[in-house]
Formats: sequence, C-alpha cells, structure tokens
Amino acid sequence: MDIRWIVVGLELEKRSNQAVARAMSLAREFRARLEVVHGAGVEGKHLGTARRAFLASHAEEAMARARAAARGKLELIVEDPGFAGLQLDDYLRVSTASGAEALLAAAREHAADLIVIGAHRQRRPFDFGGTARAVLARSPCPVWVEPAEGRRFERVLAPVDLSASTDLVLRAARSIAARFSVPVRVLHVFSPPELAWSAEEGTQRGPTYVVEGLRKEEHAATRELVESFDWGALPVETVFADGDPAATIVEHAGSSDLVVMGTHGHSGLARAVLGSCAYSVLRHGTGPMLVVPQNEDRYRERASSR
Repeated sequence: MDIRWIVVGLELEKRSNQAVARAMSLAREFRARLEVVHGAGVEGKHLGTARRAFLASHAEEAMARARAAARGKLELIVEDPGFAGLQLDDYLRVSTASGAEALLAAAREHAADLIVIGAHRQRRPFDFGGTARAVLARSPCPVWVEPAEGRRFERVLAPVDLSASTDLVLRAARSIAARFSVPVRVLHVFSPPELAWSAEEGTQRGPTYVVEGLRKEEHAATRELVESFDWGALPVETVFADGDPAATIVEHAGSSDLVVMGTHGHSGLARAVLGSCAYSVLRHGTGPMLVVPQNEDRYRERASSR
C-alpha cells in the first residue's frame, strides 16, 4: 500500500478534529500530499426550483462564509508542526458540493491513495449516516475511519478470512505497521457453516469430524498464508478464534489497536456498503479502522493511470 495522496474531510463540528490530526500524521509518516476538504453543500442539485434559485443567487455569499468558517476551524485545530507553518490555501479546499461528494471528487481528481473521515459516538454506537456511508460505499481507495476520541495505536490487527481481499488487507497492514513501527496480529475467526450450527441454541448440529476438519483446513491455510507473506522485519503473530466474526474481532481489538479489514457487500441497505462483518465492527469497535475495498482491479487501474 503506497500512500502518496491523502484526502481528509473537515466538518465544522468537533467530530472531524481527530480525523484531520490523523491525516496529517499519516501524511508526515508517508511523506504524502494532503488535501483537507470541506463540503459547503450549496449546489442544491436535489432541491426544488425555488430553493435552487435562492442558493444560486446567494452562492457567492454562502461560499465566502463557508471558506471563512473552514479556515477558522482549521486554524484552531492544526497542531502538527509540518502543517502549522503552511498557508491554509496550500492544502485546504472548500467545495460547493456536499461533504461526501466533495471528498469523492477530490479523491478521484488526485487519484488519492487514502480517504480519512471522522466518526462520533453519541446516542448510537456509531454514526454511520450521511457522509460516512456515502464515502465508504463509493470510495475508489481505502478509507480510514477515525473516532472522535482518537488515540495512538500500538498494534495493527488484521482479521483475514481467506477471501479475495485477504492479500490487500495484509499489504495494507504491513505498510501501516512498518511506518509506525508497531507489531501486526493476524486474526482468523472460524465460524462453522450455518447447516452445522444452530445460532439460536448455540450448539453444533453437524458431525464433529466435519467441523473439525474445516477448522484445521482454514487454520493451516491461514498459517501458510501468513508465513509466506513478506513481512520484512516486522513482528507478526497469528491468532485463531471461534465464534461470530464481528463480535470476536471487536473483542480482540484492544483500545490501542488499528483494525485493518476488507469489504464484502452482501445484502441490506447499510450492510451492502461494507458487508455485515465490517459494518458491525465499525459500529461496535472503539478504535480507528482502515477499510480496504475488495476490488483489486480498481487499484491496478489507478496505479497505471498515474
């Protein structure tokens, strides 16, 4: 995972403060270019005729206010020495589009390698509406989700399931861990096939030897994958667990872990964005999370177009 361009969303509320701080830290570590994007949302594409006309007549004034607010906000929260001395206009973009549209447009324009967004916890475990959902659903690159109570991570937790996204997850985990000099823990959670397990009763239905055989095969495949992967000098351990994948990942992800996960779209409105497992980890986890899109062709296309 080569990070040369990072795009981060700036909101006027506090929930993006840690996301901006994290993006600046990542830009410094990877020596990447950074663009802070604030979506003013004054385009009004989906509004009625009267409101579109009003916005059009007041667009210049609205954008001037948005720029002033974004500049004021950024001036207050910038603490990274690498950015504190720079002119805000060197890395701040204020767009007429909404937050999600502005972020995605900037990511496409720069062929960004990473989008950073903030999340906050209030009444619900995870605010997965609006900007976050739209960005995660349509991002052409990995998305780093930073909670409002962001903290330093001291280990990378990489849950793998031997799917097509596993190699992408391992590469992303290696890249982040190497830059921040932290160890990697690869986690494989074995979940028995539905036909062999009763979720309601919490008991096994199928023959024991069949389930044990599947468990041994998956453990062996995971161990071989991790051992054959080029980790360089990074300290790496492999952990196996049984149970519900999402709940087990959250349980193993301590307060000082960065979780790096792939995506799997299945069914349902929100879950189709990430897949039920990643979606659940996002909702119930407490630390930062790096979501890696499954479609590897997208990365190859972006890399070849640079």
